Amino acid sequence: MENGMIPDENITASSTHGDCSTGSARLYTVLDEQTSGWCPLTTDADQWLQINLGSEVKVAGVATQGQGGGLSDAWVTSYKLLYSLDGDTWNVILDDQGRQKVFSGNIDTQSAVTNMLDRSVIASYVRFQPQTWYQSIVMRVEVLGSYFKTVNSSWTEWGPWTECSVTCDNGQRTRERTCMPPVPMCGGTNKCVGSSTETEECTHGVRCTAIGGLWHLNGDCGLLDITGNGNDGTAQGTQLAEGPEGETEGSYLFLGTSSSYVDIPNNGALDTRYSITILAQIFPTSTLGPVFVYAADAEPVVRLTLAQYDSMHFIFSLADRTGTVTTHVTAPNVTLNSWNNVAASYNYSSGEMFVWHEGVKVKSQWLGPRESRTQLPIRLGAVDGYGDFLFSGRISCLQVYGYAMSPEEISVAQGKCAAIRCPKLSAPRNGIMTGCNSFNHTVQFVCDEGFILGGASNATCQEDGSWSDNVPICIGGFGDLGGGMGG
Repeated sequence: MENGMIPDENITASSTHGDCSTGSARLYTVLDEQTSGWCPLTTDADQWLQINLGSEVKVAGVATQGQGGGLSDAWVTSYKLLYSLDGDTWNVILDDQGRQKVFSGNIDTQSAVTNMLDRSVIASYVRFQPQTWYQSIVMRVEVLGSYFKTVNSSWTEWGPWTECSVTCDNGQRTRERTCMPPVPMCGGTNKCVGSSTETEECTHGVRCTAIGGLWHLNGDCGLLDITGNGNDGTAQGTQLAEGPEGETEGSYLFLGTSSSYVDIPNNGALDTRYSITILAQIFPTSTLGPVFVYAADAEPVVRLTLAQYDSMHFIFSLADRTGTVTTHVTAPNVTLNSWNNVAASYNYSSGEMFVWHEGVKVKSQWLGPRESRTQLPIRLGAVDGYGDFLFSGRISCLQVYGYAMSPEEISVAQGKCAAIRCPKLSAPRNGIMTGCNSFNHTVQFVCDEGFILGGASNATCQEDGSWSDNVPICIGGFGDLGGGMGG
């Protein structure tokens, strides 16, 4: 035991007090500032300390010590010894009169007392059962003997994986195994080939950077990405049209031609890579076409499309990072010539794809963990290489998020583009203002060089149609502040 050939998990007991451990019940073990040795929860003669030898061993004797370290002295003064081949059926060591032998134990904490057996026994398990003690039961022990048959060294099962080294993007995790016994016995061979440690790449399916975008697609905000991530879109051959709540210029109209589309760049903030949720409000006037595509000509990509089968279907396609494998989820329920709240999501952790209609999950598909092909720019309405597969109709309130939304989150997100308009603001004198006056959008105020901002640097359009702050003023002119204040 002292040499570590018997692992801690092979040392067990009837009970163990919280101040002690079976792992420290090895001869000469001393732990700093705590009890070294095994001690039970209850101090009585029914307690035992058991050693699983891992194989059949010719046991010739044992040795014991009392408590090592700690604040008080304690040791076992006598004990019985039991042995077993299977851990179920036990035999007690007997004396020369055929009675259960009681072995003499320790007289102090540090001296090791050795007791040799009158006759060696073959055992796979040895059990110490204290009979008398000083102060309380505390034991450190050793089993003396030799392996009875050839014992090879071999690997244990792999242990559990460690936690991923990072909480976002890609990291590493490891697991370990142990060669037992460390040295082969009785002419055995070492079958521990390979490494004791294994490492693999891991991820929690979350990007480290802020991921996502939100475009109102209306006359106020146009194709501005109001998240501030900088992926503002550009339109070609589209028109402003009535929105989902009847508001004027509340959507973009796509004409169903190859020259009617919207381009949205991807500076990395739309590369969700792992989990994703895409939401849009659509008013289809034709039975097929691409609503939203991470564009790559006709190659497999991540996309939302419409198609006519027995009824109008909404299709969520998810390609892997290299575009070699694509999985589809197809769901009915889309209504022609009417506004539809549609959404699609993929949960990297669970491996599931979902399609949503009017906030209700209508179809799912399991594909397992997959890094998605979201590193490309986005195209709405028409994609090069798709031929006559063109979207005709209106789109409003497009949203992309870097995680899989819950039903409650889907419901909240569908209200982010409510037909609420705040009064139009003007830039402060000697300053500029960026942004629009649609619900949930935040405008930013910046003063010209030589002026400082007096008031809030931004204001958000609120649910009641009012701004969260007033337009600030730009106070000046201070000129070059490094040369002193000007008059």
